[in-house]
Amino acid sequence: AINTTVGEVVLGTVKGAFPGVVDLHFGWVDVRDVAAAHIAAMTKGQPGRYICAGDNVSFGELVDYVKKLGYTKENGYKTPGMNLSGGLSTNLIKLASYIPFAMPPDAATLMRLQLGRSIVYDNSKIKKGLGISFRPWKETIADTLNDCAEWGHVAPPPSQKS
Repeated sequence: AINTTVGEVVLGTVKGAFPGVVDLHFGWVDVRDVAAAHIAAMTKGQPGRYICAGDNVSFGELVDYVKKLGYTKENGYKTPGMNLSGGLSTNLIKLASYIPFAMPPDAATLMRLQLGRSIVYDNSKIKKGLGISFRPWKETIADTLNDCAEWGHVAPPPSQKS
């Protein structure tokens, strides 16, 4: 599996790393929930594996929410606008992933393995066994963007500037 941080995906979404909205789904988890899960696993966990993932969110949902927060082209951000999530687009992107230098190697692998497929997982074991509850994905996205703005990685949208 390819692990990409929430920050990389969110910053890439507002900084133009993605030319369009593709048919990708992500299992989102907040790093604060991951930390809580590690502590719970050490203190009350049973031997075995736990799936530490919250909501399954499509890239389209992410882009829509980021725009709702004010990170739009009209406000100077490079948020994707073109819808590339249809069957023809998905197949063309997968085909392009085999062309050397058409995209970064990690992105090519991600496109071949995940594009057009919804992620299915069962996180009931971690919820029941460790008592973990996951933050809503929108909270994670908003907090990530606020933190990135605070550290100067991205300018806050006009509605949030003081």
